[in-house]
Amino acid sequence: MKWRGGRLTLITIYFFTLHIIAFLIFSKGFFLTRYEVPQKSHCRESPAEIKGREFLKEGDCWSPTKFDKLVVIIIDALRYDYAVYDENITSPRYNANKLPTINHLLKNQPEHSHLFRFLADPPTVTMQRLKGLTTGSLPTFIDISSNFDSSSIQEDNLIHQFLSNGKRVTFMGDDTWESLFPNMMNKSWPYPSFNVKDLHTVDDGVLLHLIPEIRSQDFDVLIAHFLGVDHVGHRYESNHPAMADKLTQMDKMIGEVVASITPDTLLLIMGDHGSTDEGDHGGASEKELNAALFVYSKSLGMSPSSRIESQQYRAISQIDLVPTISLALGIPIPYGNLGTIIPELFLGTNDPQNSDREKLMDTNHNLHVNTHQTLQYLKSYSEISSEFPEKLIHDLTTRLSEADNLFRRTKSFHPVSDHVTIFQQYVNFQLEIVDICRQMWVSFDLISMVTGVVMLIVICFALLLQIILPEPFPAVFMGAGSIIGAISASLPMGFEPPSIHRITLPLIGYAIGSLTVLIAFKLKFILKTSIMSHVRRDMTWDIVTCSMFLSIHGISLFSNSFIENENHVIRFLISTFLAFLGIFAVRSKNAEIVGKIFILNVLFKLNVYTTGGIYEDANTSAIIFFLETILPLPILPFFFWKFFRIFGEDFFSLKAFQGILLLLVGIYWSLQKMDSLGDWVAQIVPKSIYLGTFLGIFRITRSFGSGAILLPCLTLLSLLYIPLMLLQGVKGAVGMSVFIVTLYYFAEVCRQLRCELRPNFFPMSVVLAQAFFTVHYFFGSGHRYEFSSIHWAAGFVGFNEMNFFGSGALVILETFAAPIIVVIALPCIILWVSKREPNENTSIIPIDGDDYDRYGRSFLMYMFFFGFNATMTTLSAFTHRRHLMVWRVFAPKYIFDGIFAMVVDLLVVLISYFISSMH
Repeated sequence: MKWRGGRLTLITIYFFTLHIIAFLIFSKGFFLTRYEVPQKSHCRESPAEIKGREFLKEGDCWSPTKFDKLVVIIIDALRYDYAVYDENITSPRYNANKLPTINHLLKNQPEHSHLFRFLADPPTVTMQRLKGLTTGSLPTFIDISSNFDSSSIQEDNLIHQFLSNGKRVTFMGDDTWESLFPNMMNKSWPYPSFNVKDLHTVDDGVLLHLIPEIRSQDFDVLIAHFLGVDHVGHRYESNHPAMADKLTQMDKMIGEVVASITPDTLLLIMGDHGSTDEGDHGGASEKELNAALFVYSKSLGMSPSSRIESQQYRAISQIDLVPTISLALGIPIPYGNLGTIIPELFLGTNDPQNSDREKLMDTNHNLHVNTHQTLQYLKSYSEISSEFPEKLIHDLTTRLSEADNLFRRTKSFHPVSDHVTIFQQYVNFQLEIVDICRQMWVSFDLISMVTGVVMLIVICFALLLQIILPEPFPAVFMGAGSIIGAISASLPMGFEPPSIHRITLPLIGYAIGSLTVLIAFKLKFILKTSIMSHVRRDMTWDIVTCSMFLSIHGISLFSNSFIENENHVIRFLISTFLAFLGIFAVRSKNAEIVGKIFILNVLFKLNVYTTGGIYEDANTSAIIFFLETILPLPILPFFFWKFFRIFGEDFFSLKAFQGILLLLVGIYWSLQKMDSLGDWVAQIVPKSIYLGTFLGIFRITRSFGSGAILLPCLTLLSLLYIPLMLLQGVKGAVGMSVFIVTLYYFAEVCRQLRCELRPNFFPMSVVLAQAFFTVHYFFGSGHRYEFSSIHWAAGFVGFNEMNFFGSGALVILETFAAPIIVVIALPCIILWVSKREPNENTSIIPIDGDDYDRYGRSFLMYMFFFGFNATMTTLSAFTHRRHLMVWRVFAPKYIFDGIFAMVVDLLVVLISYFISSMH
């Protein structure tokens, strides 16, 4: 029997490891890295000749100090439209017109205040934004992975410069700052940041200290980081009554701060990023990138002539804040900064002795220093990396020298137009450098990328051969080949690929050696016989169907528009597949099958409109809550119990476990709806559900004898879906119920069609349809191929604060609930489609070699779909690596598909081992 014992587990583990190696190698070449230069800026070492040093006073570094104190208020996820007041709105949303203090200052004190559209660089996660806001550097895409593992910033930054130049720094709020800048604050009140359900602890703690500290004047720089607005978005959505309350609280705080600061204090109120309408962030959509920056100081005197653009609120990059703060407070600009000073803060100083011409000269002096600091950084970077060629550095130096010559020749009595020309040349130079850096840091390791793509293609080919030809699988020869390949790749050679790290060479050798042996044995076997002799006649339709659907879906992955609308693509493919089944049903002339096809289509449409990922739905009425959340809870237990009775089983213990667990779920959601979920209940009830599920699975599955497949998998599914449903949120009950019942009806339709039309049918196309259903439910449960769609709140179901391993595991389980369900159900579906009646004396369907062949091929076919899907996505990312949407669309898609493929591989390994342990 080809798939008995641990053979299938061994095969799945092998392909799982190959996928890991291929994805790691491609990722090494695809994801960008930026070297951190070790140099720090110093007051005594200006990057440029400072024209007119007589303007510098004691304590000044590269530029005269404009402000004595700085107060930075960060309102996490303060989206730009939250700060803009629209007087034409008669019925504002919960997040609109809730900051009237900002509007009042802009209208009544326009010379002292200014509002900017504050553009963030993706990824829009807090830790990455704080790095950009303090170093002035551009992020690389892969840095998003460190969002939950904040490490201290080693390169030059504002906090280091504050301390090095004698500035007293006071901090309060999000404890991410303490991770990034450990033991660097003179005073600090950090509060835990990852409990998104907690709307008030951080904000209340900041408010407790903020005004007293400002009034004490015992600081030079004060940083306050509020989290409530961000947490409201994560817990509910951006347009929610709780958002109105939180923004109103922030507005009151702004008014108190403005009233408390001294005239020589610069106040900056900003968001580190925006958010989607759903309240999430992390991606690169317009609303996620558009934060707000409000500037206020009595020392500012911004006349209309000091505004750079005629439009009321212009857009600036977040990295521009770094050189602006540095020169305004008289400290050096951090060494790796790429930002450009915000001219309004220098053109608009409230000094009656300075004319507009003198203010422009002063601004140009700061731009002169700013540009030389940036060029100095590029020169230092070029010494440790070849990304910036010598010719480029030479051309930039020449360009800057031309602007400097004009700057030195121009005197105070020259026309304003001459000074404006200098201003424009310096600003254009800075913008050009930022554009160059964005392009240069999109420099890919093509050798690694090509190696990864080729490996994935060969893996798909080998996996397809294994599906068609289960034998031979020369494990011993493959082991020898992998060892020889790994050793050969590790030996010194006359040449070594410059971008392939020596650690990865043995992995590549292992993959090449084992794949070469496997494919050689398969091809030799085919040449000796005929491949058609191993392809059953009834499999021809399945092969044609699968090839067509896979090709359509694979080609769609090369279009960013199709990727962004992949949920519609999958919906179309499933609808087409159901149409094919309808044609077969009509051919069968069986009214029962036609009726079930109709029910299947209704269930599919219902699955489109059920959305998970909603953890608290305060806007719904009690009746709607009962119908959508509580009423669907008993549906699946009755469905499973009916299914078990087909095989003459009652399973009283299973019913007891299910009843208790579902009762706990109903209590948890009901208390949550009534806002009566205390801390103790919020932790103990979910943890009881997790523990009860584990104990139930352990207790019941041990009661099955050798040869059981269907019933152990059904038992596993009938218990494991309950915690998954809990993690899916209050809409998870109806969504999960519709999804699982849809899978059953699909299997039942295919079973009846097999009996009517094709008795020896191997359901390869059925497996493909299950894969499409998996992706469909991924979208249906509220997910997208965007980091902002990850339901982080699932990590706090049972935890009051961030637990890296526990919360991380819950987020993974919620995100990949669909493949977990389908992989467990797949043996049941395949054996049900191929069903024979149970033996007279046993409730277990008899298992023979053909059954092992069916479910073994089915597992590999399921792995093949997601492996092929990830391969096409990888090839698409490689092809579009210079595309405008590469980081917004193709890179997230590659990451999600790669992880999806490896998660599916791992699940297949675990379930195949679970089944083999039953024998």
